[in-house]
Amino acid sequence: MPLTLDEALTPTDWSAGTQLLDKTDVTGSPNGLGYPTVIKADGRISSPLDAWYMWMSPHDNAVIYLATAPEPAGPWTVRNSGDPVIDTPPTGATDIAAPFVTWNPDTSELWMWAHGQMFGGDFDQPTFFYKSTDGVSWTIQNSGSPVLLTANNGSGARFAQTASYLTAVRQDGKFRAFFQGVAHGATTADVIGAQSSDGVVWSVLGDGGNGMRAFASADSGYDAGRPVPLLIAGRLSVFYSGVNSTPATVNRVRQFLGDATWSAAFDSGIPLGANGTWDDFKAVASDFVYHDGKVWCFYTGDGTGADTADEAIGVMSCTFASTGFDTSWGKG
Repeated sequence: MPLTLDEALTPTDWSAGTQLLDKTDVTGSPNGLGYPTVIKADGRISSPLDAWYMWMSPHDNAVIYLATAPEPAGPWTVRNSGDPVIDTPPTGATDIAAPFVTWNPDTSELWMWAHGQMFGGDFDQPTFFYKSTDGVSWTIQNSGSPVLLTANNGSGARFAQTASYLTAVRQDGKFRAFFQGVAHGATTADVIGAQSSDGVVWSVLGDGGNGMRAFASADSGYDAGRPVPLLIAGRLSVFYSGVNSTPATVNRVRQFLGDATWSAAFDSGIPLGANGTWDDFKAVASDFVYHDGKVWCFYTGDGTGADTADEAIGVMSCTFASTGFDTSWGKG
């Protein structure tokens, strides 16, 4: 039987977005600011600075910053005197970017994955793994080596060039992750699936070559990136973006069924701003939390598209009173 979408478990009636932070809010005048990931601190961080924590990074020459707020809508305050909380790239990398943070209730730790830009050798943009108990001080794991490597084994490998923008959700006692994979010389990016019990050793679906299972490919143009999971009542939806289509960035949703079977994608309804606003060129979903009967989508917006210098962080919400929203990994 053909699989069908359960749109009742996937919020689509999103509000217009509100800008929260941009590069003027942090030190160093970075190249934009985006890729937010958010955790509810209550019960997870001892003596928290505020109720909600957000980590984010510039797109290029990246480091990772921390902000906190009393509510998802803000106001958000950059902490650590506006300086990054992770400012030293892993050995061999030139930066560290696009963090995704989840809470592990089994170890009472915050776990973060982020990718670093590396050139030469067999990998260009692999994923690294960090742990923290306070969200401010982070310790790199796996002896500083990447936990998700790219492999320069020809253009047939779906993530020969990048294994980046990893996001994860706890499901069935494991972390189920999605990341962007790009082959060397490729003009499109795919969403690839993986799973792990410890955050370090990942089982990637497929063999890493032409047999790799790609959950999503770009609708047209390069990107099918920053895949973000949303687990409600046992159903897993993954939001991802496609660049160089019309409008410039179109968010899509695929819903997870079984181990590796997807229903068809549909438009998630995440809106772009009006012409001339800070997010009218793109609105790329980066993380979701549940609070006060609403799902909150934190996203990266841009008003120009010429480069990433004007990227900024925004939030939109959707009334969604489902009791099946899974908050066990710190998202509400």
